[in-house]
Amino acid sequence: LPAAFLQSRPTDFLRVHQELDKGKKDMEKIDARGLSCPQPVLMLLEATGNMKSGEIEVLIDNECSRENVSRAAVNSGWNLTKSECLEGDVYCLRFIKV
Repeated sequence: LPAAFLQSRPTDFLRVHQELDKGKKDMEKIDARGLSCPQPVLMLLEATGNMKSGEIEVLIDNECSRENVSRAAVNSGWNLTKSECLEGDVYCLRFIKV
């Protein structure tokens, strides 16, 4: 996100993200905001490559990455449990694999 956006509304964005983080200390997290495909997908695949189970959260800020990351995760055996727009174009995607 642009620095001006974070400076103008940091508390709103951080408050929402902190609420999402409660009780999720062992969840793998990827912050791919500002990156274009295929980099968010590659980050997801690298983080999940050796995971046999668990939870992962991905923050992205464009529709193309949201679709591509979701598709890559599902094709790798992960289930999408949450897809939420946090602020503007920032999406939080959560996946689980058991």
